Amino acid sequence: MAPRVACRTVCVVALLLACLGCIEPDNTGNSVDPNARLDGTMQGPNFRKMKNKLLPQFAGNASAALEEHGVEIRRDEQGRIIGINCRDTEITDAHLERLKPMIRLERLDLESCHYITDKGMVHLPAVRSLRRLSLRGTSITEAGLAHLQGMELVSLRIPESLRTDIGLQHYLRAIARRSRFHLDGWQITDAGLGHLQELVGLQSLSISDVPITDAGLAALLELSELRSIGLRNLAIGDAGLVHLARLSSLNQLVLIRTGVTATGIQSLQAALPNCRIVVVY
Repeated sequence: MAPRVACRTVCVVALLLACLGCIEPDNTGNSVDPNARLDGTMQGPNFRKMKNKLLPQFAGNASAALEEHGVEIRRDEQGRIIGINCRDTEITDAHLERLKPMIRLERLDLESCHYITDKGMVHLPAVRSLRRLSLRGTSITEAGLAHLQGMELVSLRIPESLRTDIGLQHYLRAIARRSRFHLDGWQITDAGLGHLQELVGLQSLSISDVPITDAGLAALLELSELRSIGLRNLAIGDAGLVHLARLSSLNQLVLIRTGVTATGIQSLQAALPNCRIVVVY
């Protein structure tokens, strides 16, 4: 009987300590919630590695919490965090909320972090110093991308599934104002090109491998400061050049593997005598 009493006593003591917050209770259940870790109330993917860590210490140290998940952290000479590489780790939306106090954070790589969803995007605009963000391989949708509006990001990488008409609109509203822009491989329609008017002051535009038609080029007329255009691997022809002929500010046009003809180019050159036109069939 004595061993049973001793065992019962140990269990009672452990339960009391858990209730007081001194230790996390051991839960060996197989079901895990990937979107909980920081408040200690639920399990995360790395629960078994974390369960011996004191809850108060974990909750109070954001960088320690991230590093526990294999995150690489870069600091400046004063020890302030300026870069976080979370690529291919099991961090969650809850971890992103802990980034708010990092007032010097400039770069955040969340590539292949599958537990990052739209809920996590809500926290990123609060990190006002953030300039470079990679979201490839995350689980965000177009709705999550919309939360990034006004962040003025210098670099933004998004999942392939978001390279759509609506995705482009949200993308352009999240990036910083720029004079040059390259639209490559996006699955957008003619209507999607209309979102380029978000780029106020755009002077150089390159479009390649995008499923647009002649009609879509009419959207470029809204870009009054456009000086240079490059079009490659597009299903456009002479009908599209009619729209470009109205861009009086244009001084350079490069057409590579499109459907334009020599006749169409001659007409365009006559309409834009000061524009240098290069064609590669």
